[in-house]
Amino acid sequence: MRVKRRVKVCSMCKEIRPTIEFGHLEKSPDGLKDKCKKCRVKVRRSKMRVAKRNSISVKTRVCPECKVRKPRHLFYVNVLRKSGMSCHCKSCTKRRAREWRVAHPDYFKRSLRRLELERSYGMTEEEYAHLLKMQNFRCAICKTDVPGGRYGKFHLDHNHDTGELRGLLCGRCNAALGMFCDSLKSVMRAAKYLRNGGVSKKYGFEYVRVSSSKTARCKPAVSKVCERLGDKRKGE
Repeated sequence: MRVKRRVKVCSMCKEIRPTIEFGHLEKSPDGLKDKCKKCRVKVRRSKMRVAKRNSISVKTRVCPECKVRKPRHLFYVNVLRKSGMSCHCKSCTKRRAREWRVAHPDYFKRSLRRLELERSYGMTEEEYAHLLKMQNFRCAICKTDVPGGRYGKFHLDHNHDTGELRGLLCGRCNAALGMFCDSLKSVMRAAKYLRNGGVSKKYGFEYVRVSSSKTARCKPAVSKVCERLGDKRKGE
């Protein structure tokens, strides 16, 4: 059984970082990669530079798909090949990827979701499902079972300062916390504002929202408001 840790030492930079900054690797004992994401980006960029230097010697290449000889700038960089260039040209690669996405739509959506969880949170689909089950398949704030949003999935809410995962929220609650900038004081002020019925009563004005076929307008609900404004047509 794997022991969940909140921090881990990167094998490259030797710094202690949160586990959210490490990618997921099923074969490792702790389920995480040995290098942090920043160091892996550095390694990737260094390999890209070497691949570009190797591809300079190759001026042209024949694409096995379209059978056309094309210059090297029409091929993607591939660090796994000696030439530093991909086998197929860019146009054929894009077309093949498009055809594969059309032929496997469900697998493509699942792979995108799995990649997003791994890159952003270092989490697997099984861990996401376990967390959702612990919340009884509901939002941690409003307790709704409808996640909403474009993809119909509960959002992973996290602390933007520490990166620590806090829970699963529906689209509305996640957006609301984002609008409040994770400020507890702002949330408490909003709760007080709703509890007191706003500020209109405090200043002696009471308005009721009146629905209309074209627009929604507000008009006074008490005749005293009209008197204060000097309007003779009371109750209109």
